[in-house]
Amino acid sequence: MRVKHFAGYGSVDVRKINRVDRNGVVSLHLRVSGNHEWGIERRDPYDVVRWIGTRCDKNLTDSRQVINMDVEDYYVRNNNHLDEEVCDYYITYRMED
Repeated sequence: MRVKHFAGYGSVDVRKINRVDRNGVVSLHLRVSGNHEWGIERRDPYDVVRWIGTRCDKNLTDSRQVINMDVEDYYVRNNNHLDEEVCDYYITYRMED
């Protein structure tokens, strides 16, 4: 899905790669891709949940649910032989009661 960039202008692509729920603890893998002058890597759970977490998983409503978050940022070459930034977000959070 196309999502507005966290800086407020432009947009990037977001895909939910995987979601696993084990006894109320969810492991969520999101992939953001696209080029933007501000970049697409955010390491603050509050920003990530507000920006893409709530759009991709309706059970993730508050950054205080996040137990752990890992981020991998890299570049891939697309069909036009241009490098595109890709950022994988691995978010582990607790479901709210």
